[in-house]
Amino acid sequence: MLLQIRKVSLFLRRAKHSKSHWSQVQKKQFARDRALENFDDFYGQVYGNRWKSIRVALLSEHKYMALVNQFGDCERTVAELEADGAINLREIYAAKKRSLSGLFEERA
Repeated sequence: MLLQIRKVSLFLRRAKHSKSHWSQVQKKQFARDRALENFDDFYGQVYGNRWKSIRVALLSEHKYMALVNQFGDCERTVAELEADGAINLREIYAAKKRSLSGLFEERA
């Protein structure tokens, strides 16, 4: 009698696909994907065509910035930051401004 019960229980076990089977992988949706879809639905209506570029900016790698305290030793702090590989945005902005003003002077 005990052997018959064991056979029946083995017979009734349902066969499932493995976790890597295509039907299981296709159905899997992570919380991050659901959150991105919700953001796309809501903010896509708010920002319209601009949302795609805003989304790319939010998902891209972060860039860090430092603001130098003017009440300290500015020159030394700037020199140390530049020695560590920091870029002075003020110099880049000034160079771009000079190049643009040179273009406008040539056209005039």
